[in-house]
Amino acid sequence: MLTTLKDRALQAKFELRTRCAATPWLAPLHQATVWWTQWKMRGHIDVRECQVLPDTELVIDGFQGSGNSFATVAFKSCQERPVRLAHHLHAPAQIIKAVEQSVPVLVTLRDPADAVVSLISRWPYIGLEQGMRAYIRFYEALTPYLDRMVVSPFSMTTGPIDQVFEAVNDRFECNFSIFSPTSKNVARIRLKTTLDSEAESARRAQKEKLQTKVAAPAYEALRTRAQAIHDKWDQYGVQ
Repeated sequence: MLTTLKDRALQAKFELRTRCAATPWLAPLHQATVWWTQWKMRGHIDVRECQVLPDTELVIDGFQGSGNSFATVAFKSCQERPVRLAHHLHAPAQIIKAVEQSVPVLVTLRDPADAVVSLISRWPYIGLEQGMRAYIRFYEALTPYLDRMVVSPFSMTTGPIDQVFEAVNDRFECNFSIFSPTSKNVARIRLKTTLDSEAESARRAQKEKLQTKVAAPAYEALRTRAQAIHDKWDQYGVQ
């Protein structure tokens, strides 16, 4: 019972956070979650990177499980000077703020089923339906701004990501250094962004189970809606 109550509380927290994060007029409520994240992560990350600030030079964000960590670490690893980033916001309201302030924005994109499965394998208290609705909410909120950002499909984020960073430079007239996706460099970044082997094995097993569940007829309507959004976004992606 205690576990169930805890899971329900965490589900409610996730729901509130994602709804506030996707709605600009609820930004004050979402700001509270930003402050909590900054307090919780103090000493582990630069807390100024948890939100869009006046000196933010680039936003790298996307729905959870879409390669955000790989893109962020790869970008940081090759810069010749400190670049003020905002990343792992998972907040359309913050991305919209950046767009409206003419801050360069890179949004990662992944197949909805794969992204949601990755999300839940990390935070198992989130339900498949809840995760799929959050995916839809995230990208629907940003769709009106599609032509004002760079979109990185998962195959590009985890592959020739140098082309994505070049697209950022071209689109926003920047001069960020470009990551070279050699085997050695990619392995170095993956070492920084993956769990230890035992944890990764357990997570892969969990993903396999979730992939079977998410393919069930009960989620067909949500899958179809999410896939349609993904496919529209993919047309804007770096190719």
